[in-house]
Formats: sequence, C-alpha cells, structure tokens
Amino acid sequence: LKSDLYSTIMGNEDVYLQYDLLIKEKNDLREKLKNVKTEIHIIDVKYRGVTSLPCDVVTRQEQLQKQLIQIKSSLTDNNTKLTKEYKKILWKINQHFSEYIKRVNRYLKEFRTDFQICKIFVQKNRWLTFNATLNGVEIHSMDSDDSIRSLEQALSEGDKTALSLSFFFAYLDSLADLDKRIVVFDDPFASFDSRRKLVTIKKLTEIAQKCEQFFLLSHDLVFVKDFCSEKDNRDALNLRITKKGKTNILAYHQVEIDSMTPLRMMIDSLQKFLEEGDGEVNHMRMIAANIRIIMEGILKEKYFDIMDDSAMLGHFLDSIKTSSETKYPYLVRLKTYLPDLNLLNDYSKKYHHSNPGYLSEQISYDELEGMVEKTLDLIHYLYTSVQDITLYVLMFIVQIQQICYKDYHCLLHCVM
Repeated sequence: LKSDLYSTIMGNEDVYLQYDLLIKEKNDLREKLKNVKTEIHIIDVKYRGVTSLPCDVVTRQEQLQKQLIQIKSSLTDNNTKLTKEYKKILWKINQHFSEYIKRVNRYLKEFRTDFQICKIFVQKNRWLTFNATLNGVEIHSMDSDDSIRSLEQALSEGDKTALSLSFFFAYLDSLADLDKRIVVFDDPFASFDSRRKLVTIKKLTEIAQKCEQFFLLSHDLVFVKDFCSEKDNRDALNLRITKKGKTNILAYHQVEIDSMTPLRMMIDSLQKFLEEGDGEVNHMRMIAANIRIIMEGILKEKYFDIMDDSAMLGHFLDSIKTSSETKYPYLVRLKTYLPDLNLLNDYSKKYHHSNPGYLSEQISYDELEGMVEKTLDLIHYLYTSVQDITLYVLMFIVQIQQICYKDYHCLLHCVM
C-alpha cells in the first residue's frame, strides 16, 4: 500500500507541503556546505607549506570559515524544524486515518473476518504500512520482513480479498463526488464464501446507485445472476464477450436463461412452446421427449428417498401403483394422477432417443399442446401441494412425540 492509498485517505490536503520545502532547504544547505568545504580544501592544497599567505587569501579563508559555521547552524535549525513539522504531519494524518480505519474495520466486520486494522504507519516517502490484530495477536503488514507474523502468511485468500474490498469501499465512502465517478470492479470475488458474496452484492448495489456509471466484470455467472436479481439491479445491461468470425465482440447476455439448471430450462421450453407455438417438427419432437425427462427430474428431486438417479419414470409409477398406508404412504395421494402420469410417460417415450424409430414417429401439434398443458398442470401441483406440507408436519409431530409427550401435545394443539 503505497502513495496511492495515502492520496486516497488524505484527499487534496497536502500536509507535506511545508515539510517538502524544508527538505529542499536542507538539500540546498548541504550543497552550499559541500562547495565551501571544497573551496577551503583547494586553498589548503594550493598554499601548503607557505608561511605567509597573501592578505586576500587570508580574508577569503576567514569568510569561508564564517560561512561554514552559519551553514552548520542553519542545518541544525533545519533538522529541528523538520522534526517538529513531521510530528505535525503525523498528528494531521492520524486525524484522517482514525476515521478511515473505523470505516475499513466496519466492512471487515461485515465480511466476518477474524482480524481488524489497529495501526497505520506513514513513511516519509508517503508509503503506507499497517498492523492488524488477529485473534488478539498484533501482526505486521504485508510489507514486513517477519514472515512468521505477517499478514501475507496469516490471511487466507478470502480474507485478503475482504481486506482489499474493505479498503476500497472505505475509499468510495470518502468521495464527495461519487455521483460523478465511473466505478469498475474486475472479478474481485475469488475465494469468497456465500456469506461474504451476499455482503459484497449488497454493497456493490449501493455503490451502483450512487455513482455515475458502474461496471461489474466477472467470470462467475451465478454471482452475476444474484447481483442482477437484486431489486435495484434488475434493469442492468448485461453483456458478454463472444466470438464473431476471427474477432471478439460484446453481445447482449441473457443471464437468467444461461444460469438456469437444465431441468428449469426444459420446463421453460414447455412454457415457451405454449406461448409462441413453434410447429417445426424436430422442435416438437424435442419438446415431447423432454416431457418424460422433466417429470423424472422433478420426481427424483422431490422423492429422492424412493427414486435414485438410475430409476426411470416407469419405475416410479410402479411405486405409486403399489403404495399403501404402510408402503410409501406419501405416494398414495398421487394415485389420483397416475392415469395422467402413465399417459405422459407413454406419449413422451415414443420421441425419446431410446426408441430406435423416434425420428420417424408422427407428431401432432394439437396433441402435443394438450400434453404440454397437462405436464405443466402436474408440475404446478407437485410443487405447490398442500398435502405434502401437511404430511411433513405430521411426520415431524410423530418424531417430537417420541422425544417428549408434553411437547408433542403442545405442538399438536398449535398445529390443529
């Protein structure tokens, strides 16, 4: 952390102005002292061994000795002034930095780090170093030669990212003209856990609302989706770099679609089919084949304890058919929908690639439209079923009953 951070914190106030003038004065005095000593040396060499010096030479020697004394006295005064001025600088800087450290530490706390900045040191060349306390132990900044107790060794990659962002967020807080600034973030979220990413999204959203323009560059599609899902960011323009011929161009990016799970994309394709009515034969075959894949995916997710990854939809339908109050009791309610599920399964598997002649199967737009509507109705039922919620609550009550009858009685009373 060098002079750029110093300028960040101090702003336009140049507390080193008087100090720099004194340094210039000191350098000038040193140059004069060097010249006087050189001239004295030249006279000594030239008249070495001469017992009686010319009057003008004697006069010049006396002048040079007086200058020598004056310059040394001025250097002493200059050093005293420099010491006092540097103390003033430190006092002024500490006034600025104390507030800055508070802001940095506030963000570190939001990122749930185990360390806080405790000291900032300003070197005379305007470089900044700092110490932090980690679990009660003071640790040197990354510029330290002590590798055992340095932040470079002590912090994880996620903590280092949190530290950098905290310094930058504190800097943005100090800008009075943020509304006229263009802010760019270039993928700073590596090694962040979900908690820290949520904090970062919240802060970036605040910054985006305050600055004139905001650019977020990232390789993390999920993060971009989460950022764009925030209420204030939904109108954000999303672009991506893509190939066009032998060059790269910026193209509009549909983040919501690209970040969908395969199952969600297939469900979306059914809805889109009903809305847009694409009657191209191969496209309709694909929609028909997806019906069985969608139902399998949903049921595997919802009834994971019955339907493993290798099970087919037909196997699950057999489980519904044989379910009872003692065997798979929570599947009994699905018997009402078994005819529809069997119909969808039989219809869809004709167009699946497991059927050798699937490409030659005839397909009707009207029939497919009806099957898609039936599929979406079933999906809606499976995802919003009140019976499921009631069943899970009752199962939970039974588990509580086994632990404590009194607590079970109270809970049952509340639920009922």
